[in-house]
Amino acid sequence: MERLWRAAFAVGGIAAVGAFVFWSLYKQWLALPIFEKLSQGQTFTVMLVFLALTFSALIAAFILHARGKAETDDVFPLYERLRVGLSSPQENVAQIERIANSSDPKKEKYLREAASLADISFFEVDVINQALEDLNKKKDVADLRIRVRERELHKIESMIPATDDPLFKPIMITSKYWRYVTRKSHPQYGKMNDFIGIALVKGFNEEALKLSRELEAELKMAV
Repeated sequence: MERLWRAAFAVGGIAAVGAFVFWSLYKQWLALPIFEKLSQGQTFTVMLVFLALTFSALIAAFILHARGKAETDDVFPLYERLRVGLSSPQENVAQIERIANSSDPKKEKYLREAASLADISFFEVDVINQALEDLNKKKDVADLRIRVRERELHKIESMIPATDDPLFKPIMITSKYWRYVTRKSHPQYGKMNDFIGIALVKGFNEEALKLSRELEAELKMAV
């Protein structure tokens, strides 16, 4: 029905729609028994009053509809930019927060769709889940990056085994956090994943060191 009225407004404008509404209602008014008792002049006066009321109500409804659409955010463009990915994990998270804080009634739907994207980072998924949880609890959606980041760093640190190499833990924390915040479509994502897997099982052996040197060079070139 909404699409029908939008099409009518687009094709005929408010005058055509108003004329249609007036004629539809006016025919029913003329069928009332009371009009048989009125003179032609009285009938004409009633018609003018009815015409004014009909158009006033139609214009008021149109204004309220336009105002309501203006006050509601359309986050689809924000979602499209998030789907493609912005220039950094921080900007992607900021975009998620903008969507979550919008007035668009479809914002939760867009967030869930974003969380199911094939290449989205684990960081973004956790941020989206946190945003949805906040929305469900009617809480302000704020500081998502800091909250999720601190929680994940604590989790990563607790999972790294202790070794005799003092550099092992800080390197592995940095590597695992990079993988956590980076989208799976990143050119170095697969290689970083291989490095982490080898280093956790075999330590910094020749294969792991080779991958580490390649990653360092490639990431420097990408900056």
